[in-house]
Amino acid sequence: MDVLAITFVTACSALVSAAAGPVVSVIVSTRQIRASLVSSNREQWTVALRDSLAEYVALVVSTAILQEAQQKGPLTAIRDDPQLASLAERVAQAKNRILLMVNPTNPEHFQLCLPVEQAYRLLLEGKGSAKEIAGCTDAITNAGRVVLRREWARVKRGD
Repeated sequence: MDVLAITFVTACSALVSAAAGPVVSVIVSTRQIRASLVSSNREQWTVALRDSLAEYVALVVSTAILQEAQQKGPLTAIRDDPQLASLAERVAQAKNRILLMVNPTNPEHFQLCLPVEQAYRLLLEGKGSAKEIAGCTDAITNAGRVVLRREWARVKRGD
């Protein structure tokens, strides 16, 4: 090879390096930013779900205890005590928040939805004794742990 060819190859490789370097940097930075954003959003979702589950369990237990103490049907109790309407509204809101946060096509999420719905149905029908509700709340807690554990693992991996 002559000197001119070597100089030409060197110049071409320098040109390619100068052009490709920033492009590669932009691509890598974009992927890192996206991964960080997804991980942050997933972490926020996990915290919100945990808080919603805790609130729902507390509300369901409180409502069941009140129902047992008053020994009235839910509609009669709400009619007689308007403050119970606020409690019933909060229970429904917490239930719907949970159901809207999860993906029912995911088997683990579906297993979380079942006891959430069951506890609500028991309260609505006035059949929510503290013992029956305790079974539902244990199932909610256990299913919630499964979902939260998997999501935290995804956050740690950076998925």
